[in-house]
Amino acid sequence: MKGPRQHIAIFILAGLAFFSVNLRIDTAFATADNLPQTADDLIYLTENFPPHNFVINGKLNGASIDILELIWKKLGCKKTRDDISLVPWARAIKRLENEPNIVLFGMGFSLERIKKFQWVGPYYHHSLSFIADKKDGIKIHHIDDAKSFQIGVVQSDIGNQILLKKGFDPSLIDLSS
Repeated sequence: MKGPRQHIAIFILAGLAFFSVNLRIDTAFATADNLPQTADDLIYLTENFPPHNFVINGKLNGASIDILELIWKKLGCKKTRDDISLVPWARAIKRLENEPNIVLFGMGFSLERIKKFQWVGPYYHHSLSFIADKKDGIKIHHIDDAKSFQIGVVQSDIGNQILLKKGFDPSLIDLSS
């Protein structure tokens, strides 16, 4: 039986993530001197998302970080993991949408996003799933079965966007993560 305190979380469990690059160039200010020439000229952002990106003892770690370092090495870049900024997802996506020369990883792929950014990847695959405490007895067989529950998601994340697109009530989407 559904109660007012029952919640469902939506998590990326295993999936399709990319390095997304916004090389938006403001032509009013673009000169040969301020255009990115190499991968060293780009700004790299990611979020705390273990096991892909996370901090241990003040040092950024994770599979995505290791992959990016291998790419940099192959390109002959001088960048290191210390050059990556770990920021909340909503801030990262806002910067990607509004600032030039930003690389944001790992980003879930969607048809809406493919039109907005340049993509490198994929470098792993994932699927979105609903997760609830077994003792609550919640059964979700179709996405519409979840529409009456409060659902926790990361703000501006692909899960957040999909729920809104599928007609979920925004007041039942918890962005407090």
